[in-house]
Amino acid sequence: MSGMTISKDIGVGFVSGHLTVLEAVTEPGPKHWIVKCSCGVVRKMRHDWLRGRRVKSCGCARSALATKSNTKHGMCRTKIYEVWCQMKGRCTNPNVGHYECYGGRGIKICDRWMNSFEAFYEDMGDVPVGMSIDRIDVDGNYEPGNCRWATKPAQAQNTRSTKLSMEKAREIRRARATGETFSSLAKRFGVSEGSIGFVLKNQQWREGENKTVLPAVRASGVGK
Repeated sequence: MSGMTISKDIGVGFVSGHLTVLEAVTEPGPKHWIVKCSCGVVRKMRHDWLRGRRVKSCGCARSALATKSNTKHGMCRTKIYEVWCQMKGRCTNPNVGHYECYGGRGIKICDRWMNSFEAFYEDMGDVPVGMSIDRIDVDGNYEPGNCRWATKPAQAQNTRSTKLSMEKAREIRRARATGETFSSLAKRFGVSEGSIGFVLKNQQWREGENKTVLPAVRASGVGK
């Protein structure tokens, strides 16, 4: 019934932020009101949300605020922004996959990058095709001077758990030529089948390659 008052403090015409109460909802269950937002949206709203002024719009105000925050640099849909967000998640959010390998073991993000996407972008630039961010010192933090863009094979070779060498790579190739399976090779050398594949495709431990020279592009401002 329009005009019905359910409590002394709420009735038709009651205002909470962008919301104005139009009428009461007469149906079993928790008390509700029909409200209209200043943006034009009409919807049903719980009585206790209005009474405590917990809700002040249909959601448009919150969305507008989030959009303004996320698009101030105009790059929220870019690959480099995604890299920045994922980097922060790995180091700060225990619910993110592989957190234990990053934030869980003390890897941090420098204040300059942690507090500013713009600063991160200024230092790293756009993401080169086929590359991703890599820490030169795998026990070091995400910071200028310790980060570069690198290919997956380069990153796989630059890990804490690198167990291969040129001699082992040669042995893997010889063993594979005789018919030994990927799974058997991976188990014997203590690496993943993917790493075995990289070796066999000459994407890692190429003949004549110096292990310390990785096929990577360093970030702008990091140096070569």
